[in-house]
Amino acid sequence: MLNYELQTENIDYGTQKLSLLVVGKGLTACIVTSAIEALGLCAVNTDDITPYSGLFHSCDQASLQSILEPLSKASFLSRTSLNATPLEIAQNGHGFSVTFDNGLQRTFSCVFLAVDTLPAPLPEGIPKEAKVFEPEIKNSLPGQSICFLLDYKEITDPAIGLSAIRTALDNQLAGGESVVILQHTPVKGFFGESLYESARIAGVKFIRFGDHQPKILSVNDSKDAAFRFRIEVKDIIQNGDDIIVECHEIFPAINPISTNVPAAFKKLLSDETDTNGSLIQDSVHCVAGKSFRRGVYCVGPASGCVDLIQTLNAAATNAVDAKFWVEQIVHNMREDIMTVSDQCVRCLTCLRLCPHMAISLKAETSRSSVIVSSSRCLECGICVAECPMTALDLNAFSEGLFIKLLQRLQDEGAGKHVVVFGCYRSAGRAMSVVQLHEEAIFFPVSCAGRLSESILSATVLACARGVLVLGCHHGNCRSNNGTDWAKARVESICGRLNSVLSNSVIVSYQTLAANEPARMVKIVNEFVGSTKQTCD
Repeated sequence: MLNYELQTENIDYGTQKLSLLVVGKGLTACIVTSAIEALGLCAVNTDDITPYSGLFHSCDQASLQSILEPLSKASFLSRTSLNATPLEIAQNGHGFSVTFDNGLQRTFSCVFLAVDTLPAPLPEGIPKEAKVFEPEIKNSLPGQSICFLLDYKEITDPAIGLSAIRTALDNQLAGGESVVILQHTPVKGFFGESLYESARIAGVKFIRFGDHQPKILSVNDSKDAAFRFRIEVKDIIQNGDDIIVECHEIFPAINPISTNVPAAFKKLLSDETDTNGSLIQDSVHCVAGKSFRRGVYCVGPASGCVDLIQTLNAAATNAVDAKFWVEQIVHNMREDIMTVSDQCVRCLTCLRLCPHMAISLKAETSRSSVIVSSSRCLECGICVAECPMTALDLNAFSEGLFIKLLQRLQDEGAGKHVVVFGCYRSAGRAMSVVQLHEEAIFFPVSCAGRLSESILSATVLACARGVLVLGCHHGNCRSNNGTDWAKARVESICGRLNSVLSNSVIVSYQTLAANEPARMVKIVNEFVGSTKQTCD
């Protein structure tokens, strides 16, 4: 069995070491804290939190009230906080050591970044009397003529655009007149199509402009003016006609500026920001705000998401993942998951390659040492396979196991068997429900990335008729790029073998998912057949 297998009963979540730090004080922090505590975990906040609406939504008022009501309970809002800003967040063996600006130092098992958006200033070209659209418009009165301006100089975030359409609909139903000027209808989102259709039926007027931006004028200087604003726009739907819109209020729906991410988080996740400065937004592994650095989560605007519903879902998902992470820390406190021999020269190849941030360097005056965090390590073996000094070894997938395989191949005779190496999460699970060819020996590994070129070459030299490596499909590897490392190594070995043996199929690489047992049988049978033809 593998080292990370857990038992989850009798876990003490109340200790300081097992508490979760939530950085933020707005609605996002309330949502995250509530999701954490709903699972029985202990959340510690950096500041007093208040559930003011800092996220956009397309919900009606009744639905919104039902969402926010649990966050408004006095017992929740009166909870204690540190009232401090994290200056340094450093990974330690089983969590994170956090230093605050008031001198306090504490250890947390997980850290959440849950800060809300910062309001954007009015862009050039919009009168200063206009007001940037915010999640809650409290100063619009029924009976007024109000214009909502989307896509001004940049495409409005769909969550903000739908929130503006919802407010326009509410104003229309309250007796006012609503106009929405936009370039792209933001139907991509929760309730998008139905909300747009409901607004049209209720009488909200939609005007769509093309390449020419609307011209907004303030007519406040005229005492006789019935309206405060005049908007000149060319409607591409109405045969390109010029349209004049006059209204009492105009609310430009402007994307908020980059979130004020604390410097401590920027340093911790320096390689996980997108071009907009949002954290971990573009990664397929991080759609819910989960960082590659295990135990770190970014929810809401910090990850580029300003949608209330999506933030609620992300908070719940990450809270569950954090609970699993805490359970893993409790039951995996030992440090013998990997050995580092005296052959280590501290080249830090392992530190740079580890996809789980499980390796760090302990600086010492005489001789620094490589430290492996057992709670973060998933035993993928990428570091072991790439160590230039062969100084690392996984205890659960040690070199000794491979040596026994090589000895078996030699004892049973040259060319008798084909060796199939497979990731235990994909090929290993598929293997559990099928019977492979009698000439195939299946050898499960923690990850295809564990297979070094030396292991693959030694298997060929040990008289195996062929070596087949089954990795995960590209993008589905739990260790990020372990399967890609395996593919590159197989291609390198094939290149060298082809210079010696022409038209040979000795080493091959394929990808497989756990739910493809029939395909696994087909791949193995075809490979066994190809090696027989080569021998003939």
